[in-house]
Amino acid sequence: ALTCVAYPTARAFCLAEGGDLPTEAQWEYAASAAGRATKTLYTWGDDPPTCDHATFGHGFSPLECPKGDGGPLPFAGGDETPLGIRNLTGNLEELMRDSHAAFGTNCWVLAPPTDPQCDLPAPPECVADPTSAECRAGPGDRRSQRGGSWFSTSSELRAVRRTEYVRAEAPGNSLTGFRCVYPAP
Repeated sequence: ALTCVAYPTARAFCLAEGGDLPTEAQWEYAASAAGRATKTLYTWGDDPPTCDHATFGHGFSPLECPKGDGGPLPFAGGDETPLGIRNLTGNLEELMRDSHAAFGTNCWVLAPPTDPQCDLPAPPECVADPTSAECRAGPGDRRSQRGGSWFSTSSELRAVRRTEYVRAEAPGNSLTGFRCVYPAP
């Protein structure tokens, strides 16, 4: 898993490899519906999270899952979909291609029902210079992230949970990573 990577760098990496960052719809489908008869709450099914299901809960005291010294861990089993996709629920939150906007905004309301996407333009001050004081003081280019991290609590692991990656142009952190998706052959 790769952490501490800014959104533009993560997206450029995926594009250079022939893929892209996943959309929120793609990620949620892979985490809760792909390879299943019905949608589930978590990647492994509907059972409540345990320390055997995912890497989570070692960020707050008392620790829910006191394994490791904090930070992401190698895959240990449990957090896997029926199609073999691993670590969607814990370990690292993942950057999405979509802008982080409320589902009631036009970006989402006007999106097609199949594989919807929301890509709002960055504010003009961030287009001109993402490192400028105006961009840093303003809203910045906000993107979504999905999944829980090693720091998350068990209540933050549902496949439908989405959070905001506050500044797409800012350096990443140890809670957030990314994965690339590729077109079907």
